[in-house]
Amino acid sequence: MLRGDFDEFAAYFALPQRIGTFDGSRVLTTRTELRDTFEAVRAHYKRLNVTDMARHCADAIFVDDRTIQSTHVSRLLSGPLLVQEAYPVLSILRKTDAGWRIVSSQYAAPGKAGLNAVLLGARVGV
Repeated sequence: MLRGDFDEFAAYFALPQRIGTFDGSRVLTTRTELRDTFEAVRAHYKRLNVTDMARHCADAIFVDDRTIQSTHVSRLLSGPLLVQEAYPVLSILRKTDAGWRIVSSQYAAPGKAGLNAVLLGARVGV
């Protein structure tokens, strides 16, 4: 994400892709929608001067032989400083013909603005 390599990023996701926050959800059905969301999140991170992202897996379980449910905690950093309160993300991964891909992510980031708004398709701070 921070390197700006959309193709590398997109390789981890399957379409359709469900994104949710406390404020709602949306479904991305095209690669263009995925790219637009990628670019919007990158712009948001740039406004926050994010230099690093730390993600730590908190839990993961096999739901069945083709589905994993996982929770990780994300931290956005600018140098050594935390720029947003750490937040959990619940993701569903499915085994596809191309390998394991994320099909859904539910973000529990604080606040209605910022990341939550960007994930739901708003153009924040533009």
